[in-house]
Amino acid sequence: MTAGVVVAGSGGESPHRAPAVHTMPVAHVELLQHAADAVDRAPELHPRPGQFLVYRPRP
Repeated sequence: MTAGVVVAGSGGESPHRAPAVHTMPVAHVELLQHAADAVDRAPELHPRPGQFLVYRPRP
């Protein structure tokens, strides 16, 4: 699995151009290792009956 993104501003007459964003491909092994490391840093949650968990990704 690899990922890459390139974003460029429009070529219009606007005086403000969007910055270009470049990302590098990442091997799936490295991506999964980062995910596994992040799991170890947070405590496991154990909701009681009648409770639920809400997941909100960070912006």
